Formats: sequence, C-alpha cells, structure tokens
Amino acid sequence: ITLAENEGLGGETVLVASAASKLWAFTPGIGLRELPFARPDGMTMSDMAVQGSSLFVLDANAATISRFHPSGDGFGSAPAVVADDPKLAAGRRLYAGEDEFVTSDADGALHWFSEGVAIELAQSGIDQRLAAAESRQAMGTGREYGFADPGANRIVVIQYVGTFVRQYQ
Repeated sequence: ITLAENEGLGGETVLVASAASKLWAFTPGIGLRELPFARPDGMTMSDMAVQGSSLFVLDANAATISRFHPSGDGFGSAPAVVADDPKLAAGRRLYAGEDEFVTSDADGALHWFSEGVAIELAQSGIDQRLAAAESRQAMGTGREYGFADPGANRIVVIQYVGTFVRQYQ
C-alpha cells in the first residue's frame, strides 16, 4: 500500500497491490477501482512507492527495483529495472526519491541506491539501530531523512550519508 499524490489518478490516491497481483486505487470522489497494471509474470511485490507520476516496485525475490511509467489511467506499460543489486534481496520497505532509493531490511539496516551505486547507511552515532524502519520522509533541505521506528517508539533522523543526527521519542 502506498499514497500517490498524482493528478493523473485524480489527485491524492491510495494504491493497494492485492495478493492476486492486481493494483487497486481509492481516490475520494472517484471511489475504488482496479487500475491497468503491467506486472510481469513472476514479479513479487515486496513493497511499492510513488515518486512524481511513476510507480516503483521492490521485488526482493529478484533483488530489483522496477519503474512503471503511467499510461492511460494506470500503469499498463512494461516496467524498466532501475536498480539491480544483491542487497535488495533483504529489502522490506522501499522509499523512492527523484533518482535514488532507500530500502530498509527486517533487521533495521538501511541501504541507499542511486545510478548503480549501493551503500549501507551506517547509522553511526545512534544509541540503538532502527528496529523496523517505516515511512521515510525528507527533512529540511532534503539532506536528512526521518524514519518512523514504531518498534522503538521513536522517529530517527539520519543524514543523507547515513550518519545519525537526532531522534524524537
């Protein structure tokens, strides 16, 4: 499930991928509807995120992130793989930026991917690693990210390069 603020879908829309690999959208004023979705056979959807008008899908089984461009009233065109790295196999959550991606693993590890470069965000200086990172939000000038960590009842702020900045409990 992810939130899309996309005029092509009718404005603020909740996207849900079903167990049957269908893509559903709920938009206030429009209601619930199935969207065209060109999911390739064999693709598993570990998580998804929307950035701009594109839908990004993390497939941990294939260790890839794919980009679906909008077509018509959904995402019916074939996807392009935008990240392919063995570290993606442990990915649980996906956070998409303009041309970068951050994934969080079940053990709280954070990985940053951009243009063929993959690094683990070390979280150096933090008293306790993230337990289960949830929604990433850019903060300030976009060089810091806030991660909800509900398992530890806090929000953790990490610099773009992975260094711990502060936390809110």
